[in-house]
Amino acid sequence: MNLVNWIIFLHLLVLQIECLFLKNEQDVLQELFEKGDNGTKFEMILKKILDGDTTCLGSLVNIGQTALKSFSNHTETFGSNFEYNWAVRLIDALPTKPPGLGRKGPFFFIGDFETCRELWSSEKHVQYCTVKGVVNFQNELSPVTAGVCVPSECKEHHIEKLFIFTKKKFLNGKMENISIHCSDGKDETWKSKKTFVLFAVFFMIALLTVGTLIEKMDREGLIKKSGTKMRRIVHRKKFRVNSSLTGSMSDGRSAGGKQSSGDENESTANLSVNRPYAPSIALTYRNLSSIHLSNSQLINILSSFSIRSSLNYLFRNSTRDVKLVNMFRVCSSFWVIFSHTCLFSLNFTDTVRSVARKGENVVGWRNFMLNSSLAVDTFLFLSGCVATYSIRKRLMFRGSDSTFPLIKCLSLFFHRCLRLLPALSLYLIFISTVYNHLSDGPFWNFQGMFGTECSASSLWPHFAFLANFFPSHCVPWLWYISLDFQLYLTIPIIIYFISKFRLGWLLVVVLCILSLTYRTLMYSIFTLPANMFVDMLSGNFGKAELSFKLLYTSPLSRYPPFLIGILTGWYTCQIRYLGTLRSITAIGLKILAVLLLVIALFGPFFSWNWLVYTHSVTNRMIWAIGLAILVVLAQNGYNFGIFKVFGGHALVVLSRLSLGVYLSHEPILLFYLNSLRQPMSPNTFGYFMFITIAIYAMSLVSAFFIAITIEVPLLILERKLFMTTRKMNEDDLKDRMERHVSFGETEIEMIEEKDDEESDDEMDPEEKTRQWLETGKLCAQRSDLDVIERQIKEEESAVNSSTSC
Repeated sequence: MNLVNWIIFLHLLVLQIECLFLKNEQDVLQELFEKGDNGTKFEMILKKILDGDTTCLGSLVNIGQTALKSFSNHTETFGSNFEYNWAVRLIDALPTKPPGLGRKGPFFFIGDFETCRELWSSEKHVQYCTVKGVVNFQNELSPVTAGVCVPSECKEHHIEKLFIFTKKKFLNGKMENISIHCSDGKDETWKSKKTFVLFAVFFMIALLTVGTLIEKMDREGLIKKSGTKMRRIVHRKKFRVNSSLTGSMSDGRSAGGKQSSGDENESTANLSVNRPYAPSIALTYRNLSSIHLSNSQLINILSSFSIRSSLNYLFRNSTRDVKLVNMFRVCSSFWVIFSHTCLFSLNFTDTVRSVARKGENVVGWRNFMLNSSLAVDTFLFLSGCVATYSIRKRLMFRGSDSTFPLIKCLSLFFHRCLRLLPALSLYLIFISTVYNHLSDGPFWNFQGMFGTECSASSLWPHFAFLANFFPSHCVPWLWYISLDFQLYLTIPIIIYFISKFRLGWLLVVVLCILSLTYRTLMYSIFTLPANMFVDMLSGNFGKAELSFKLLYTSPLSRYPPFLIGILTGWYTCQIRYLGTLRSITAIGLKILAVLLLVIALFGPFFSWNWLVYTHSVTNRMIWAIGLAILVVLAQNGYNFGIFKVFGGHALVVLSRLSLGVYLSHEPILLFYLNSLRQPMSPNTFGYFMFITIAIYAMSLVSAFFIAITIEVPLLILERKLFMTTRKMNEDDLKDRMERHVSFGETEIEMIEEKDDEESDDEMDPEEKTRQWLETGKLCAQRSDLDVIERQIKEEESAVNSSTSC
């Protein structure tokens, strides 16, 4: 034990702190509780502060006297086995003066939380109170966090009075924004919620189990679907449906002599694609009147939650991905997590000053940290690029003169909402009702912490995709989803102009200029900081918050990367769009792209003020242009270096989990930080790299469960119930079935490599896209092929028997 415990605990037990450092605990207790004419010294001090409140006063006096008796017993029983009683342990748990206090900031005096936790677990009437405030230290605002273990009779207003007295006596009124939270480990709210949470978890597990079993039985032909004749065509790489097989299927249909109702009203073209794996860009929805509940529909609904189907969906091969997109998405995810880990950890780190000084000496480190928002611009660029790339593939499938009608726009937005809202809804419910009850600690508050203080008034902006306009402490990091959805709504307009007019791309140029003009005006009118994070670290939160609202989350401010992504996706949809480039031209474009990325990342800290703001206005657009050049070059085969190495299928899977990673990493990071028992004391920013790797790995695990339980099953269900393929007549069907082939990435690259040698035999890119859309991208299992072979034999025998008759 140390007497400093008492000093930090009450901040007022002694007026001469220097003397107390030289006395032991027993001497201090005897001095404080020595009887005088007006009572003990301790009682006199507390009566003055607590305004005669005897409840808390009596408890504190009882603790002191009990501890003093313990010291007396310890002296009498010297040499024997002796354990301090609970009062002495409570005093022992009080905070001490941390070493090196002069070089630190923020300041932490949080004591021993675990000792206090053991006391209330042993039914002692104690609680742990955390006090947070801001102190003006050496002309800088430094957060202060203090934690004390006190009797349960001492409520939050008692602790507040103690700290108000401390503020006047020792801090000269420099402590502001005091917040106090006390907890005794009794969480009655969680007890009432726990049953429903467990029920929801078991229900989800049961649904996945039932869905997996039903999908397996359906795949093996053990379930008969009422009113539906099961027919499957499974496509494999280099698997071509020959004309004889097509003929036998046609004969089988004519021999059967009857047309099924409901699902059988669709043409065979609708069965030529396995709808659960049909590309989302098809968006060919059925008429709602044709959707009815039946045995087959119920099987489709349950089998959509099959773990096997979800895994096949996640790990499927895909030929429609834009080159480098997966690598950019994975790298940006890691970059975002690293920056959040560093920034959010500042309030839990007591060596911020020394770490910041060392970080300034590392070349480029400050730029990498403070320009981490460029990762968000990368996501915006990729969002516009992938969406437009997919849409143009659909237009190419329909024909060069096709349009993108209003009903197709509505289908696009419906698909987007189905992609986001279910996972987002369950995520918000979990954060607002469950998350705050999962842990404890000196920094934890089950009533709500940063990011988890949710109520009905703070939840609706997330469901309406308006969180960037209505920021709050309820999952504030979801502003990006709202921003992305708002920009997504403008895609049909941009596509209309660039598809209908030869110079339609000029609309994108005009909108980019308007965005740059808006950013310039905001900087000049409101004198905003060139970098928001610099002001946040300097304590100028007013300007930083205004910059966050007007620039950081504003759609008009963040529009250029998304617009550049739209143009990139539109013009890279065709293979070999650039044609053959001279080597010097390709190398020059690569150098230009890298140069633009370097300028955007490392340019905001020049000494010339006009150059700083010029860079702040244009750096996001410069960054997006650099990314666009790399994507266009890679899409046309001019790839190089690291971009070739990290282009494997593993990154595709990680990229598909990016939404779950985005949703998961913040709660996991905050859980780790708020459940700490002591503040962190890192020496360099490299310390946070290990935390980032751990957070990213756990986010991937969480994203995987989000994908197989919510995200992927609903997408599969959408395809099974609502989507269908374009109908066609029998002649077109027979012609396309004869050339029914699935293109894998290997086959496409082989065709591209033979561009000069076999140019006459190479298939047109539009024809590749059309065939890919019709066939889907499936990997056949052995059991699937066995079922198909058995069904074909049954149909052939039926045809032979009907002919002989």
